[in-house]
Amino acid sequence: MMGVSACITQSWNLWSVQYAKLETKTFLLTGLPWAWIATVFNLIAAYILL
Repeated sequence: MMGVSACITQSWNLWSVQYAKLETKTFLLTGLPWAWIATVFNLIAAYILL
């Protein structure tokens, strides 16, 4: 999940960077914490459900 959420080579991430007129560095610095939070939530959900 981390690779897909924060990787600039994914087309939807590149599209959002261009659409929001962000620099790649800004996207990576602001996207990484959200990717970690989403990963933690998914791990907790997987532990509870499985």
